[in-house]
Amino acid sequence: GRCYMHGPAYGAGKAGVDKMAHDMAVDFRSHGVAVVSLWMGLLKTERSMQVFDAQPELYADAVAAAESPEFPGLVIDALYRDAALMSRSGKVFYAAELAEEFGLVDIDGKLPPSPRAMLGKPPKFNDAIVE
Repeated sequence: GRCYMHGPAYGAGKAGVDKMAHDMAVDFRSHGVAVVSLWMGLLKTERSMQVFDAQPELYADAVAAAESPEFPGLVIDALYRDAALMSRSGKVFYAAELAEEFGLVDIDGKLPPSPRAMLGKPPKFNDAIVE
């Protein structure tokens, strides 16, 4: 059978987080609070590293492109310091693309590649608001 990396349950959860960020941004804007959804690439978690280490020749490319667990924190810190943060509120971003925009690199000194070519464009939601 086929093995899917992202199935319906995973996709529904991710879509829900993206839409929740969009809707929360509307609710929190008057308080000066920005809400964004970040799409990470493959992360070098303890679990993924166990898989990579078990078959290093099979996963060499994945390890080379994977992001450290610290990488999201670096991007979030840069977002927090961004003067244009509120204009980003309610949107979905690839962390690697924000890192490139902000001139960041991961803790290994490399800029992880954006998974956009594999995963596509982040969603954009309608600006209509029902109060």
